[in-house]
Amino acid sequence: MFWAVCAANAQYVDLTGDWRISKDDNPRYAETAFDDSSLGAVKLPWEMERPIGVYWLRKTVPAPPANLDMALVIGSVNESYEVYINGSRIATTPGFGSNSPPFFDPRVFPFATSSANIVIALRIWRPTGLIWMVPFLGEDLGPYAIEPPQAASRSAEAARLRRILLVSGLLPLSLFLLFAACYLIWTFLQAREWPELLWLAVFCASHAATNSIAAFLTGETAPPNRVIATMFNTGIGLVAIAITEFALAALNIRAGRWRWLLWLTLPLAMVLPTTRSPGLPLGIITTVLGIRALREKEMRFTAILLLAYSGVRLNSFLEFGLGVRLFPSNLDFWHFRLATPPLLGAIIATMLMFATLGRLLRDKNEKQRLAGEMQAAREIQQLMLSGAAKQTVEYNVDAVYYPAQEVGGDFYRIVDDGDAKLIVVGDVSGKGLKAAMLVSVIIGALRVVKDRTPAAVLATLSNAVAGQLDGGFVTCCCARLERDGAVRLANAGHLNPYRNGVEVELEGGLPLGILPDAVYEETTFEMVSGEQLTFLSDGVVEAAGRSGELFGFDRTREISKQSAVRIADAAKAWGQNDDITVVTVRRMG
Repeated sequence: MFWAVCAANAQYVDLTGDWRISKDDNPRYAETAFDDSSLGAVKLPWEMERPIGVYWLRKTVPAPPANLDMALVIGSVNESYEVYINGSRIATTPGFGSNSPPFFDPRVFPFATSSANIVIALRIWRPTGLIWMVPFLGEDLGPYAIEPPQAASRSAEAARLRRILLVSGLLPLSLFLLFAACYLIWTFLQAREWPELLWLAVFCASHAATNSIAAFLTGETAPPNRVIATMFNTGIGLVAIAITEFALAALNIRAGRWRWLLWLTLPLAMVLPTTRSPGLPLGIITTVLGIRALREKEMRFTAILLLAYSGVRLNSFLEFGLGVRLFPSNLDFWHFRLATPPLLGAIIATMLMFATLGRLLRDKNEKQRLAGEMQAAREIQQLMLSGAAKQTVEYNVDAVYYPAQEVGGDFYRIVDDGDAKLIVVGDVSGKGLKAAMLVSVIIGALRVVKDRTPAAVLATLSNAVAGQLDGGFVTCCCARLERDGAVRLANAGHLNPYRNGVEVELEGGLPLGILPDAVYEETTFEMVSGEQLTFLSDGVVEAAGRSGELFGFDRTREISKQSAVRIADAAKAWGQNDDITVVTVRRMG
């Protein structure tokens, strides 16, 4: 309604519609007598992508009534330009002919003329190779009116507000990307083995920063300074680095030369006058990575996104570096305009986020499945071991087993053998499932052993595990306790047990499986009422505190007369880093 009222005013000349355009630089285009019928035609506001470099716009309109002061209103354009009225240059905006910041604000140019017609010629300079140029600043608000100066000022303010409206879509886009970055960082802190999440967060945050800076520039009434330009450059560089690091992490590429190429090429490309844009190196790197990702079936979706992003960046380099455009740089939605790079960047960030979170969810489900299987394995291992207290009239036996992981390599077995008890305590080198599998072999061998004297038991177990250790070893201590208190002990490289707080001296023997036909010596003594015999694994002695200090033999000896639970708990509280097993036997009568 406002423009309809203005159009009805005889002092208002509407400059929208048909103009003449030329992509070459000829001073004659400013002359009043020049015949411009041979020039190309274009409609303003712009319905096409504008040329890069120097180009001319020209239009002839009837002059308003004589003896009136008039002004030319030119809206928000992100080029520098010279204004000619009837062959005379009346103004030049800052930065014409250089790569200095373009002028964004609407301007009013007063003039006076007595001619019947007004010939308006604009010599426009759209910079090439400007690394921090913002190509989405409402350039469809070209020259559109001649009217009295006071009305022209109001029109310029209206153009400024419309310019802000055009780019207002950048702000919610930035908020969305910032929220995505925060969520990805939070997720990364829960799963640090996924560096892709961190780099995707940097990618989103950098895009949010560059979009916010671009929106801020549209509100400036003066060209942006070098600090803002540097911030914008840094944001573009971080976007480039983040998307490439994400691809390297997702593809599990560890080649150092790729990383050095990325971190050295991009900063250089942003300062060298030959490129003045990170688009070329970023486009090349992401193209190579996208082709590399196509080879991986699970990475083809990521590969397509990388190739799309590389195409946008290469288009940006060609447009601002060489003046060649493969596809439009801007997309219009109703009253909003967004540049292709930030819009596609936001889409890629969203799709990559969901794809990565989908992979993370699948990984979490797989871990939960494995954890369930490991829990089942732990329960089975606990059933294989005799964990319950064994009390008789002669002996009170107690045992505690704390694996360092879900399953462990320590083992113990308490067997009632008629008039005697057979106690076997051992330790398989290593931890986890591999050690637990070897424990199952040993427990199976114990079930079928016939001669249950300690030396014979160790010899049988040594033959059972021979050739299955794969560079490891198994230590074991075996004791046979008769009802009358007689004790027979044999040791295969295990820690000696403690008798009433004193280490029992035993004949040394090789760990199980080192020699298939190993022979073990026995030691005998007699336990009296009230004495305690304590067997334990090296997880007690080697428990390490925060300072690295070991629990050690002295502390072990001091608490060896306590219950199995108190001994195991003391070692665990000190700092468990290996399986802990404690078996105590107290003579009752």
